[in-house]
Amino acid sequence: MAELLIESEDVTLRAEGDTLVVQGRPGFDSAARLAEAGRAWLGKRGQDRAGQKKTVQGKVRFDVNGVEISNSAVLCVLLEWLRTARQSGLEVEAIELPARMRDLVEFSGLAPVFASSAERLSTSA
Repeated sequence: MAELLIESEDVTLRAEGDTLVVQGRPGFDSAARLAEAGRAWLGKRGQDRAGQKKTVQGKVRFDVNGVEISNSAVLCVLLEWLRTARQSGLEVEAIELPARMRDLVEFSGLAPVFASSAERLSTSA
């Protein structure tokens, strides 16, 4: 069951099971909202029902295949989510990027950061 976290003219963020899914045209104006909503969701996933940090790691995924533009704002959001997941005791199972964003990750020198932070970094055509 999908949980709608953000819906605006430029971007949608949903939680689908263990996956944060971003779609649309996020930019610098929406980056802070995306980062905050993702941090809150990750923080909840990293806690048990009593609000205590889980001792057993859960797994999460980030899917930005539905992002129509590639920019550094989206990369910043993903980096923030990676940091939050680590702090929350969550393992990032996969980061799914459109091919054009993978090029930006490579160009920016962030590929090793993303690759070391996720079990799988995949690209769609």
